[in-house]
Amino acid sequence: MEPDSPFAVSWWYRTEFTLPAADAGKTIWLNFGGLNYRANIWLNGKQIANSDDVAGAWRTWEFDITAAAKAGAANTLAVQVWATEERRPRDYVRGLEPQPA
Repeated sequence: MEPDSPFAVSWWYRTEFTLPAADAGKTIWLNFGGLNYRANIWLNGKQIANSDDVAGAWRTWEFDITAAAKAGAANTLAVQVWATEERRPRDYVRGLEPQPA
């Protein structure tokens, strides 16, 4: 990869979502339909996965985020992703769906 490639550095994705108050006391899972290739993942400032754990081309991932998630409140998700080779930006993160178990 060329040093000036936009894929030579990590890309960031950040979003906020609100879990229903009724989800309090439930196990909450965060599902990724695909990450390519390595990622660090934070929820509400707490790292829930790192690039040593999250590595692979188009693997699906599921994380128990119960300890970091806030039912009935806004939650902030941040994902830092690195490519292994040149990819289109849309190839980085897809299918984010936090949901109760």
